[in-house]
Amino acid sequence: MAEGSVPQISRNEILRPTAEMIASYANSPESKRRQTEFLRAKEERRVLLIDTCSDARTARILAGFDMAFVSSIAGAIRPEYYRFAYGHPGFPNIIVATHTNGVLAEGASLKDLEGCGGLEAFQLFKMNGNVDPADPLEKYAVNEVKDGNPILQAYRKAYDVADIAPDKTVFMGVINHLTGKLDIFGVMKNESGRIGTVSAFLHGLTEEALRENKDIPLLTPDMLQNQGMINELMRINEKNAAARTKLVEQVGNLAHHNEIQDPPFIYIASYVHPITSSFAEMFDDPNIAFRVRVPKQKEGKTVVTVDTEIALAQASYAMGKNVRQDGPFDHTQNILIYMDNVDFGDYMAEQVKNLKDFPKWREMGGQVFVVDRGNVNNIKVTNHE
Repeated sequence: MAEGSVPQISRNEILRPTAEMIASYANSPESKRRQTEFLRAKEERRVLLIDTCSDARTARILAGFDMAFVSSIAGAIRPEYYRFAYGHPGFPNIIVATHTNGVLAEGASLKDLEGCGGLEAFQLFKMNGNVDPADPLEKYAVNEVKDGNPILQAYRKAYDVADIAPDKTVFMGVINHLTGKLDIFGVMKNESGRIGTVSAFLHGLTEEALRENKDIPLLTPDMLQNQGMINELMRINEKNAAARTKLVEQVGNLAHHNEIQDPPFIYIASYVHPITSSFAEMFDDPNIAFRVRVPKQKEGKTVVTVDTEIALAQASYAMGKNVRQDGPFDHTQNILIYMDNVDFGDYMAEQVKNLKDFPKWREMGGQVFVVDRGNVNNIKVTNHE
């Protein structure tokens, strides 16, 4: 623990947080230190932008605070929603990663990997051919997911990201949320700047081979000729190894800790800074926050469009699971809204109250915190009390 930081929060405390508790973590010297580290990395153009699933078990895959996150269910949100982040000069390298539980039956191929609810919803749609209009996850999965196979989903999303982010290096991989291991299997780059001219470095693998493979085909530095890509791949692997070591120190049996997604928080934010620097040590353990980013488009520093509906659909999924109490999200009774300005935060809170499961969720003990990014001591609370 850093000098001057607040004590590490316990699981019992975080299940029923208070506004004062949240403010204390946001104001801690460790939060300030981590935010400074992030801003310095952005200025030095070495922040890794990680595009992955909102799943609470994928939050701590790399060590350090020189990372930014685009998070959505199955990591499937269309790249145009985050064109500004993908194109930001401070984020030269991007990782697109799906996640699974890493469990394969004997003789199975990677298409049988499970563990991501969004990918599984898409697979059910492909089998059944219809969508339940009342199920926000099904609707989202059909509209956003490209493939139920975690390898192919990462591959296709990475291509789309590289296509709209010229000169960015886009690595693609799969996270095993039971071990914390990130396996990088390829890298893409649009070096010409023209749409549809992405170069893929997949060490000879075809798309069909990726679908039928029985092992994740790791990309290793000796397979690359570009020194910048080699250096970044080595950095990613080192940061992932350090993160896995730290996670085991923090929670012990990571596979047991992450067996079921059951975070105390739904975190709704409008920007890509890491939650672990905004609220240092409060969200350091995995499986603490299901992270939803509100898609927005920017021109310079001006926000021109915001899509709240797609963010609310994802929050609704987690809230509905809590109301049904069927395993995942059984303890998800807190929503933390952290927006660019307090008016936008208030607006999002009102939209959350309109979700169909909100009355029951609030009756069961659900509470909503709206934190003013400009003044983290200004926290509004909505609860049943």
